[in-house]
Amino acid sequence: MCAKKSSITYFVYVMISLSLALFAATYPKLNWDMIAYVTSAHIYLGYDPLIAHSMTYQALQAYVAPDTFNILTSGDYRTDMMNNPELFYHQLPFYTIRVLYIACIAIGKTLSLNPFVVSHAISAIATLTSLVLLANIFLNTAKASSILLWALPIVLIPFGLIEVAQYSTPDGLALLATIFICKLLIEKKYRHLFIFLPIAILVRTDLIMLTILLAIYFIIWDKHVIKGYALSAFASLLVYFSVNKLSGNYGWHTIFYFTLVERLNNPSEVSPIVDINIYLHALKRGISRALNDLPLLIYTIVNLFYLKRFLTNIRTITDSAFQRLHTINLILFGYSAAHFVLFPVIWPRFYLAQYAITLLLVIVGIQQTKNIMAVKDPPRKMT
Repeated sequence: MCAKKSSITYFVYVMISLSLALFAATYPKLNWDMIAYVTSAHIYLGYDPLIAHSMTYQALQAYVAPDTFNILTSGDYRTDMMNNPELFYHQLPFYTIRVLYIACIAIGKTLSLNPFVVSHAISAIATLTSLVLLANIFLNTAKASSILLWALPIVLIPFGLIEVAQYSTPDGLALLATIFICKLLIEKKYRHLFIFLPIAILVRTDLIMLTILLAIYFIIWDKHVIKGYALSAFASLLVYFSVNKLSGNYGWHTIFYFTLVERLNNPSEVSPIVDINIYLHALKRGISRALNDLPLLIYTIVNLFYLKRFLTNIRTITDSAFQRLHTINLILFGYSAAHFVLFPVIWPRFYLAQYAITLLLVIVGIQQTKNIMAVKDPPRKMT
């Protein structure tokens, strides 16, 4: 009976997750970035940049409604990008560093699939897979099945789950990569983890910060594999610098300026300066927006509580899947903080994986409390 109940609970969870993914795939957000990613995929396949630019805009016009095409090609910046292939080409280093995402689009193109459909289908599929992995982590950590599991995908909706699944960006893959890293850590599958960490950099290069912060995890839990971690981290750094070099990435200053100050049509010909005043202005604006963002506020408050409790009990913690999850969650909190300091924006796509792991920790904690209470006060049999 218990096994049957567990199977039904898991089945309902998968159906909820599948429904959300299908909704996202059916109603995608047609963001401008997909134009740059699809063009990059064409270049990956060997097309000349000018031809790739023309192919992409022709395919876009055939794919979207006329009103949507006008939106994606109107305004000074977007008009320049459509009419001037050379200026457009200067934008691509911002995008070509997302190697695995673009490679997936390119593979879809070689299979005669519409590259724009592939660009947002990747996000929906990656988000669905992430939810399945979260359920597996819950079952392995809570040691029980529970309808609490259903709360995971539902509660994550206001935290940006649907948006990440709808957008043509690598953030769905980044969500999946981060959740997969957490799963490997909890299950102590370190050989697989050390192989995967450098690969994760090909998803989104900012994951290098998470890779570096994982040193804290191994110092606390598994010092005996620290050499393996060090080699993996070194390989990750090599991948990070190689991707940036080969893609001609402009560096932090240009990305910061482009993202938070002003869009640049010709970033390769401009060397923007981010002085202390520009940075502090952007940071102040980011903090102001963060204080008005309920999901981020909840996430921060909950993790400050967890951090206090962890530091209070650090000398007495015992090795368990739950405590490992607790440690991973706090490392992800540090990753969120580092990301915000470097780029003070509150876009959910940068924080969804962290939100998900914190929510998972809360739900597992509730389930473990229920398990303890059930042992202390088991249900009485009818006489």
